[in-house]
Amino acid sequence: MAKIKKSKNQLFLIILVTFIVITISIISLIKVRNNNKEIVNIDAPKTESCFTKDENGVYYNCGSFDNGKIEGLDPITFKEEANYALDKNKVFCCTVGCVQLEGADSKTFKSIADAYAKDKNNVYRNCEKIKVDYLTFKALNINYYMDKNGVYCSGLKIKNADINTFKVIDESNAIDKNNKYLDGQIVK
Repeated sequence: MAKIKKSKNQLFLIILVTFIVITISIISLIKVRNNNKEIVNIDAPKTESCFTKDENGVYYNCGSFDNGKIEGLDPITFKEEANYALDKNKVFCCTVGCVQLEGADSKTFKSIADAYAKDKNNVYRNCEKIKVDYLTFKALNINYYMDKNGVYCSGLKIKNADINTFKVIDESNAIDKNNKYLDGQIVK
């Protein structure tokens, strides 16, 4: 019995050491792939960050978009909010390249859902300010949102949608007490 217990402990130790070696190897490969720049991934459980940083700056590299350094962004105070890069003074929206959001307040800026973000003054959808009632704004999914004045799909107000009974089924479909909707259009 003592021999079996000893071999189980040895096996556990071998597995643990193997796991540590593999983890260190993966981290080393990631650093080499990213030219020793730190990978920034603040809001888990995201898959992989599109941002890297080093002492010289913050860089945007996502999919086929490799836009390099985000000019004017401070790497020391940099933080990531979904597809937005912020520092102590500025907010950049990074979807197809990085563009500074003029007038956005970086101190209060937060990603709130899917493609939506807000600061103390405005609500943003896909890097654009949207005209909604700030206090009653509610993101329903990536396409649909609402406020006290109505329901919207992809930025367009849905005519006669009932805000009290409106429910999103999936990214494209929704329903209220009067109608069914596909991409914001009434389905007959």
